[in-house]
Amino acid sequence: MNPEMKHSPRTRVAYAIAVLVWGVAAAAQASLPVPSGAKGSALLEEGVPQVEGRLLVHPDDDPQSGSVRLGVWIELAEGWHIYWRNPGDSGLPPQLTWDLPGAALEPLPWPAPAVFSEADGFLTTYGYSDSVLLVTRARFAAPPDPAAVARVQVGLLVCRYECVPAELTLERALAAPDPAPPGRVRALFETEAARRPAGFADLGLALAARTTPGAVSAAEPFAVELELRCIGADPCPAWQSAPDWPVFLPEDPEALVVVSSSAAPDPETGKLRITLGAELESDSAAPRLQGLVWLADETGSTRAAAVDWPLPVTDPELASAVSTGLWTALLLAFLGGVILNGMPCVLPVLAIKMFGVAALAHRSRREVLAHGAAYTAGILASMTALAGVVIGLRLAGTAVGWGFQFQEPIFIVAVSAVLTLFALNLFGVFEIQFNGGALADVGASAAGARRSFFDGLLAVVLSTPCSAPFLGTAVGLAFASSAPVVIAVFGLIGLGLAAPYLVVTLVPGWARIMPKPGPWMLRLRAGLGFAVLSTVVWMAWILGQSTGVEGVVTLLILLVGLAFAAWVFGGLQASGRRAAALGGAMALVTLLVAGPALVSLDEGEPQAPTAETSEWRPFETSAIQSELDAGRAVFVTFTADWCVTCKVNERFVIDDERVRRALADGGFALFKADWTRRDEAIRQELARFGKAGVPLYLVYDPERPGAPDVLPELLTVDRVLDSVQRLGGEPPRLAETEPLL
Repeated sequence: MNPEMKHSPRTRVAYAIAVLVWGVAAAAQASLPVPSGAKGSALLEEGVPQVEGRLLVHPDDDPQSGSVRLGVWIELAEGWHIYWRNPGDSGLPPQLTWDLPGAALEPLPWPAPAVFSEADGFLTTYGYSDSVLLVTRARFAAPPDPAAVARVQVGLLVCRYECVPAELTLERALAAPDPAPPGRVRALFETEAARRPAGFADLGLALAARTTPGAVSAAEPFAVELELRCIGADPCPAWQSAPDWPVFLPEDPEALVVVSSSAAPDPETGKLRITLGAELESDSAAPRLQGLVWLADETGSTRAAAVDWPLPVTDPELASAVSTGLWTALLLAFLGGVILNGMPCVLPVLAIKMFGVAALAHRSRREVLAHGAAYTAGILASMTALAGVVIGLRLAGTAVGWGFQFQEPIFIVAVSAVLTLFALNLFGVFEIQFNGGALADVGASAAGARRSFFDGLLAVVLSTPCSAPFLGTAVGLAFASSAPVVIAVFGLIGLGLAAPYLVVTLVPGWARIMPKPGPWMLRLRAGLGFAVLSTVVWMAWILGQSTGVEGVVTLLILLVGLAFAAWVFGGLQASGRRAAALGGAMALVTLLVAGPALVSLDEGEPQAPTAETSEWRPFETSAIQSELDAGRAVFVTFTADWCVTCKVNERFVIDDERVRRALADGGFALFKADWTRRDEAIRQELARFGKAGVPLYLVYDPERPGAPDVLPELLTVDRVLDSVQRLGGEPPRLAETEPLL
């Protein structure tokens, strides 16, 4: 039987019988004399115990850590075995029930199991034979009483030709001397640590994973592709999937079932790709792909490596939105698009369009409606194109998020060039000609229908790095849904973005309240040009964060060249020499298209941390988990240099003295997930919380690590303080002069 197939009805019946037998045997043993002390035995055959257990205590390597290591050493007679946490097609894992007042016990780090074939090869199981040490760490908030006693109830299902339940009761004083020979206990703990699954970094490998579809849900099959690539080793070790071992063994078969698997090495790149078909058995808010893969090197040596990868899944709020119908999400998308108009990204373009309404006040009704329709069409066309790019990238196996184009420096350069020309046009350096006529005055330039279409395109380009209330949930749903939903959500965002200007053009009375055209419009037009140039400065700063000074300098050289070419073109245009002006226009377009390729886009050296930034650690799921395991609260911010909303939140809320003091007083571990450049781990974590882009703010309580408080996209000091001040900080440490035992 394939060890990765779902449990058959026959296997599930075997489980039920084993549990019943175990319960009856445990009840019977309760009335029998139970060996006292740190050693126990069970399953006597001709007076010889087949299972022996012993409770071991070993001080932690760090005497100031406030913890000790507790181990249950289990020895089995020849031919007998017990089971791993995932027993396979049959069996039950060991159950350890601890009683140690005043201590917090860490989860059991299971040693890598062996594979057993049972029932004449019909069943494949995983577990341990001969001997195994099951270890946990006990952490104390205060020095324990020297007479403190540790007790543990050990429940085992021990199998040879048949399976027999066994139970051991072990106890000992923590400070009691161990009768074992000196160094024997330490050697056992060191051997146990060596039997644990290795980390991929320890094997010279880096792990990447992606799921299809982008987000997963219970009872819906999905595929996972794991990619292992070599890091830091020369030559690269040629790891491959180990023969005679399962490709992937999930830790918890009740949470995740693997129904198919395959592994294929790439001889050219040295990468190993593992493809899994899986299903979630439980509807967890934060599911993870957890399990083991067995790898073999060129010598045939086999190592088990642990996989622990967050699976992208919609959050409960988003799932509720889906269950109540798509109309809710579409309404949120429209409202989010309306609010985008108030963001600093879009305000310059919206101001220009509203300014142009003054020129429309005395135009025909048809012409006014044409401008509103053109602006809306420009927005919808660019939103549809953006949705098409998202769908295309997803079909190609690449997952993206809201604002993903700003992660590409070449896009930033291209937008900076377009905005520079747009500002020069507002300054009157050159005019855009439509239908053979020059837009000689500001009213004509503002009223051109094709110009309105272009303004709609520009509004979308500038709006995508912004986030707004309602927008995150709607876009998160879109990125986790089918192609029609993606198009519908993006289209409703576009309609919301176009709504203010469209309403003004549809209601004639609103256009007539605008001031009449006059010379003042020329000065205001130039002022709006400076507003557009301020956006270019912001773009240059974003580029500098990724490429360093060299990237900014080469961008400025390109922009100066474009400005000069536009000035020459404007002069030829004003002279009336149409042929020369046409040539100048072609040269300007050529420079606009080819120029971005001349900008230095190599990723610059990371900036040295300053006193203000050193307290923020780079995002890493394992580091966050370590802090939570240590009992420390965690604050995580997902941000990007191109995200205006993120920067506003950081400047006025997160950097507020009251918030910083609350984080420090609470002993929070601070993590920053920087999504300025593409990072698959950050994208997956965003998707896990139903988000397609930044910002995202998480406050983790170590008492409830699986259910962090998700803060709103637009922060307030009071909201952050309310979440932060409800949590505690790092657990108190023991005094250096006080021994643990």
